[in-house]
Amino acid sequence: MNIDTVTTHMKTLQPTAMPRALESGMVGGAAPKKEAMTADATTAKEKPFYECEKEPWLSEPVDPLITNREEYVAHQKMFNAIDLRLMQITYDAYRKELIDTHPDIANKKFGFTLDESASLKIIGYDNSLTETDRAVLTESINNFQELKSMVQANAKMLMTLVDHDHETFGNRYNLNIENFHSIIDYDKILNTGINLMQSEWVRQVQSNAEKISHSYISVSA
Repeated sequence: MNIDTVTTHMKTLQPTAMPRALESGMVGGAAPKKEAMTADATTAKEKPFYECEKEPWLSEPVDPLITNREEYVAHQKMFNAIDLRLMQITYDAYRKELIDTHPDIANKKFGFTLDESASLKIIGYDNSLTETDRAVLTESINNFQELKSMVQANAKMLMTLVDHDHETFGNRYNLNIENFHSIIDYDKILNTGINLMQSEWVRQVQSNAEKISHSYISVSA
């Protein structure tokens, strides 16, 4: 694996992960929640969030040295680890912003995931969140565009790994945008620590995802 590829990837993502998030917490201003949700839903209807390809290494702009599934999976795993670390930094920035703006809510326990319309969804842990709390959190976390964009991109990467990492998942699990919210909790992943984030999301899939008897390849027209 060419180290220049990793360096380029980190240079591309890292500047957007921290400075803007720490500076304002909301990129491009605080767009109304209803408008943000409508935009996500419209996009989801226009184009599938994710479609499994039989041999993505032949069509995606990846390292030219990658010529088979095993190399592609190793490549995806490496960048997934980088992406989760950058997401962890950005999520920390969001939580710090939340402490400043809504300290009463920030102290409550909650997680987050991606819903069917590719918007960020709040997960309550101990019934401490009121409906108002959920509304405030949902709006604030979706307006934190750095984090939202990272989660949307990473969700596709997780789906890709579930489809192609046969050594780990064995074509036994179904992870898609419709069931993602019931399987993946990013708060739990990001709070396990740098060295355990990969194993935590794998554990969530193996524990929560529906098992399938055969692999399904969606081919677009």
